Amino acid sequence: MFLKVTVFNKNLDFLCLKLIKKFCWFLLLIFYNFFISIHNNLYTLYIDGSHYQEFDISAGGGILFFNKKEIAKFQKITPKDIDDNFHEYFALSTCLNEIKQQQLTQQIDIKTDCLPLAENIKKIQQNISLSSNIYTIIDKLGLIETLSYFTDLKIEYIPRNENHLADNHIKSFITSFI
Repeated sequence: MFLKVTVFNKNLDFLCLKLIKKFCWFLLLIFYNFFISIHNNLYTLYIDGSHYQEFDISAGGGILFFNKKEIAKFQKITPKDIDDNFHEYFALSTCLNEIKQQQLTQQIDIKTDCLPLAENIKKIQQNISLSSNIYTIIDKLGLIETLSYFTDLKIEYIPRNENHLADNHIKSFITSFI
């Protein structure tokens, strides 16, 4: 009951192979575009922390974007039991906990102008040990548990001038307390 076609024409065989090859490339292109569109739909979080020594106040937070459109802002005054040198870590913790609590996404690209923070989060993801001082702060903030909630989390260091939105957001938040 099956139709069996045998082709003895070499030109026709070559044409069929060419069509199959083009069809495979077409499928590959569709898959690639689908993957790129999914990747481009990841949420992007710009974080920053700030400290005003003369007023003894620190804060951290950030701005969450989806497809380059701002969808949420997060900010919080840093508690006194968190050393002022770690306001960037506090910013990350504050934002990720809010995103987790509100169940906004589990896939996120994080941008920070704090190189040590980016390097230490990558170390955590690669199971590389941290200094005891850094580990104590990260543990106190609950960052390791929070990071495990996210299925796709990338953190990237960016120059300070590319993080101006988060920087301005946190600075204006802090000045409201001064």
